Amino acid sequence: MAKAKKTTGGCRAENPEVRLRKLRLFAGLSSDEVSEVVRRLGGGIRRFAKGEVILHEGVEAKWLMPVLSGIVSVYEPGANGERHLVRTVEAGQLFGATLVTMRLERYPGMAVAAKDCEAAFFEIAKIREL
Repeated sequence: MAKAKKTTGGCRAENPEVRLRKLRLFAGLSSDEVSEVVRRLGGGIRRFAKGEVILHEGVEAKWLMPVLSGIVSVYEPGANGERHLVRTVEAGQLFGATLVTMRLERYPGMAVAAKDCEAAFFEIAKIREL
């Protein structure tokens, strides 16, 4: 007898590979291929509650993060030291990609869950190796 999938909030929970395959980054890959990419990139998926800080400003720029569900707000400090919203990242979008192309060593801002969300984490160093 097949096991039932866990449900949350009345919705069927999908496995991580299914959610990742919905991202343009993984378009056309099978679940097995996505699993292999995740393994090679040191990937993992984490859940964050609304208001929870995902990344702090100034920490080592180590991760590229596809948002799987929810919304993430990215803030950077302004000239007066106050934080300003610079980007809203929705499910299906990435944040941290600029760090890969610009080769920044530290995150210039902070990322906060604007709604309950899930994000995948992939090591930038391993992406560069590929």
